[in-house]
Amino acid sequence: PIKITAVRSYMSSASGGGGKVGVIKIKNFSGTTSDTVKDALKDLKSKGASAIVLDVRNNPGGLLPGGVDTASLFLPQDVPVVYVVNKN
Repeated sequence: PIKITAVRSYMSSASGGGGKVGVIKIKNFSGTTSDTVKDALKDLKSKGASAIVLDVRNNPGGLLPGGVDTASLFLPQDVPVVYVVNKN
């Protein structure tokens, strides 16, 4: 089987506001994306990142729950990520 890494993280050589910047690149959203991003966040913070950049360039999308769960990591708990509007 071929293993595709959908999430990569690294420390940027740039600094933001005087602190270190961690970068999380998300290639697509799957059912495990939020767990992988959560682990990457912990790792980058342990390396001293004071700011995080989410790089979703060239990301074609993926599974909606993966995107919603990932966004929920960065938003207050009571803020909706997705909502449906009935046009009728």
